[in-house]
Amino acid sequence: PAHTEIRVPEGVELVVLNLPPERETASRGFLAWLAVHPQDCVLFNDASYVEPAWAYVPAETAVVVVLHDVASGWQSGVVRHRESLDAVIAVSRFVRNTLAGRLPPDSLPIHVIHNGCALKPIPAPAASGGMIRLLYAGSGDPFKGVADIPRIIRSLEKLEISFRLTWVGTTDSSIVHRLSALQEDGRLVIAGHVPREICLDCMARSDVLIMPSRAEPFGMVTVEA
Repeated sequence: PAHTEIRVPEGVELVVLNLPPERETASRGFLAWLAVHPQDCVLFNDASYVEPAWAYVPAETAVVVVLHDVASGWQSGVVRHRESLDAVIAVSRFVRNTLAGRLPPDSLPIHVIHNGCALKPIPAPAASGGMIRLLYAGSGDPFKGVADIPRIIRSLEKLEISFRLTWVGTTDSSIVHRLSALQEDGRLVIAGHVPREICLDCMARSDVLIMPSRAEPFGMVTVEA
C-alpha cells in the first residue's frame, strides 16, 4: 500500500500494485503488470520480495536496485542476480564498498546516492536553564548501542551535569528498568513511537543526539538531527 507520507511530484504517476508478500506470487504479479505497462527503467527500492522477477524483466527495461544495508540477506540477491541488473544505487560509500567486495571486479556499476531529508524551518529552541537536553531516537536493538545509555548517564551524574533524556522509538525494557530512577524524577521521558514531525520537534528541542549504534549503513537519525 502507498505510504501516507508520500508526496507525488507533478508529472509523476503513483501506481499501487498491492502485491502479496509471497515472493513467487508477488514476482508473477509484478511481471504481469510490467507486460501491460512497459517501462524504460525499474527501480527496486527495498523490494526483495520481488527479487525472483529480476531475471525475467524484459531486456529493454533497465533494472536498478537500491541498496540500503550491508547485511548478507540484503546483498545476496544482488550478488545472485547481478547478470540481470543494470546498476545498483547504494545509500553510502560503506554500503557500496561492502557490496563491491562481494562481487567480481567491474561486474556491476554501483553508484552512491546518499539519503536526504527535507526539513521545515526550525525555530530556535527555548533556553534550557543550564540543563543539557539529550535525545535518543531509534529502536531497542542491541546493535543500536542502547546498552551504553546507562553508562553514559552514570558518567553525567558523576560529573554532576544536569540533563534530561528523551527516548523516542522502541524501548528496551531491561534498559529502561535500569533507568527507572530517572523516570521518577522526570529526567527520563519515554516518548515511544511518534510521527516523524513530532520526532523532528523533539530533535529541535534537544541539544545532543545520543547515537551509540554499532552498525549503520546510513543513519537517517544523524542526518535529521
